[in-house]
Amino acid sequence: MTKNPLNALALKATTIVAALLLVLLPATGFGSFVQVANANGLSTDTSLSTFTIDGQNVTDAGSITVDYGTDSVDVVAIPTALEDGAEVDVTGDTALDSGPNTVTVVVTAEDVTVTQTYTVTVNVLENDDTTLGVFSINGVDVTDGGSVELPYGTSEVDYVAEATDPEAGVVVDVVDELVTGPNTLTVTVTAANGTATAIYTVTLNVVDNDDATLGVFSINGVDVTDGGSVELPYGTSEVDYVAEATDPEAGVVVDVVDELVTGPNTLTVTVTAANGTATAIYTVTLNVSRNDDATLGVFSINGSDVENGDTVQLANGVTSVAVIAEPTDSSATREITGDSGLTTGTNTLTVVVTAENGVATATYTVTLNVAAPENQFSNDTSLSIFKVDGKNAVDGSSFNILLGRTSVTVDAVPTNAYATAVTAGNTGLVPGPNELTVTVTADDGTVKVYRVTVTVAAASTVNTISTISVNGTDFTAGFEAETPLQVPFGTTQVSVAVVPTSNLSSVVVTDNTDLSA
Repeated sequence: MTKNPLNALALKATTIVAALLLVLLPATGFGSFVQVANANGLSTDTSLSTFTIDGQNVTDAGSITVDYGTDSVDVVAIPTALEDGAEVDVTGDTALDSGPNTVTVVVTAEDVTVTQTYTVTVNVLENDDTTLGVFSINGVDVTDGGSVELPYGTSEVDYVAEATDPEAGVVVDVVDELVTGPNTLTVTVTAANGTATAIYTVTLNVVDNDDATLGVFSINGVDVTDGGSVELPYGTSEVDYVAEATDPEAGVVVDVVDELVTGPNTLTVTVTAANGTATAIYTVTLNVSRNDDATLGVFSINGSDVENGDTVQLANGVTSVAVIAEPTDSSATREITGDSGLTTGTNTLTVVVTAENGVATATYTVTLNVAAPENQFSNDTSLSIFKVDGKNAVDGSSFNILLGRTSVTVDAVPTNAYATAVTAGNTGLVPGPNELTVTVTADDGTVKVYRVTVTVAAASTVNTISTISVNGTDFTAGFEAETPLQVPFGTTQVSVAVVPTSNLSSVVVTDNTDLSA
């Protein structure tokens, strides 16, 4: 508020007196109050010689426009009768807000009673600021025209778009769900003045999938991994494989020979990601095993087919036979022994076939009986020696052996030199009765089986003692009665000898040391 100084306090007093006279005195023909005031020499002029706001001439009821942010104006209001003592009071020229503001100038004439009010509207423009104070994508600042690379599969982003002027309007336009490739995010800022606008754009690049992993990788229904190997049976020529990329948009190429061969074969899977650049190669070794066939396709002696375990009767004096032993697999090998140097009686011919893989083997045996000079074969199946653990045995014998034993020794010698004896059941014995057999085959093929029962003792439940002595004194009869034993002063330990009733029992002695008086 601005005021002009008064000319003098006396002038105000004169004016008041003149007014009073006008009220108290009747009309005398001297004219009106103004004429009386003028007669007293006081001005009633309330006009302005100069009236400007921020340097612009203004008039009563006029208006001016000022920039956004203006919060005060410079008002110059000079009364025409300034020298006569007219005063000016200015209000509304400070604390301006955006929009219309009223500036008031009140002019009080010299006579104090006459006033005139001048008003001017000061329009403070609204903010035209369309800038962004904060503009970020996923917490990272961005600028107009920029771009943001986003991982494959990103469907949305966190964005912040705040105008510098909090009164400005902000509208963000972006698709509800981002797609692979470029996506545009647009921010439109409308200034507080409602006319100024600015558009900001950022490209959201969702990269193509770079996933080159395999979600399913199996051979013949069994899951495999890169660098692994699969063992396949001999003769396998192909496999069923499944190689599916984790990303269905990725490309998968499988490379494997049309027909597998014995030994290692490589299956290769190349996965090209959807982005066309990322690739991954997976390999698996397919090991086709070598043939484990150790069978004989042809087996004959002296032109007659034979089988494993057969017996061939030969004339007296024959010392060798013609053997044909051809493995079923031509890659397998065989070794023949016992086809020559034959003697009268029983001879064993053996063919050992080793498969192509060098591991699997099969043994074929044939008994060659060379006849005695009389060309007769014996049917004698008796045993000249038959012992179990060194004790004589006969068919049907029974033997008891100690707990814990799992085998017994057997001596079985046929009476006839051309007969054979095979023992079974003398190992792997368990507690209780076990059957042991000796099978005797006479040179004419007659067979007799000798059976013996071997009983392994079971664990004993006897926990009593047979004898006990302390320092050589027998306490067998009085131990339970705790018969005292006097020993010399200073004795700190005694010797205790205990024999359990069962030889399978064990004994532990305590408190026979660290003795005190």
